[in-house]
Amino acid sequence: MKIIDFGLATYLTKNKMKEHIGTPYYVCPEIIDKSGYNEKCDIWSFGICVAWALTGEYPFQGEDFDELIDSILHKEPKLNGNISSEALDLISKLL
Repeated sequence: MKIIDFGLATYLTKNKMKEHIGTPYYVCPEIIDKSGYNEKCDIWSFGICVAWALTGEYPFQGEDFDELIDSILHKEPKLNGNISSEALDLISKLL
């Protein structure tokens, strides 16, 4: 995976971050519910990338921003496509 666009990058301090930023499809629940987050939210985003790469779809969907956020917070990921049980396990652990 190639990582690009460090426009939002920052140094992580010992405190959890609380600012709500990022592309909605890749945002982890901790950012949405403002409970505070750290570098582990990048693992979630990577899980979204893996799911998208293997299925061609985002695992959390919505007709609009509010539905997408509700899906991330309250629904199980939808993983359509013919992917292996090992891939499903990996995605599950990343998310």
